[in-house]
Amino acid sequence: MSLPAQMIRTELAERVQAAVASLPDHYRQVVVLCDLCELSYAEAASRLRCAVGTIRSRLSRAHALLAKKLRPLRSPQPEIGTAGPEGCLI
Repeated sequence: MSLPAQMIRTELAERVQAAVASLPDHYRQVVVLCDLCELSYAEAASRLRCAVGTIRSRLSRAHALLAKKLRPLRSPQPEIGTAGPEGCLI
């Protein structure tokens, strides 16, 4: 990987980490447990002592907040409709 590409990747990773860190605690916890640690909803619910439905709703809301915070980082989408699913951060 070239140095400029590595610098961009590092900056992007730092911005994503900052966005996750800026989430309210109850949203950040589910993102860390489910997305980063890859725990199942049931495992995360057990750790946080709440219902699986609570984990699902918090994770959904956390993802929506992250998408909003990270929207300025998205690359311009090509005009052709083959870019992939809407809302993808890649």
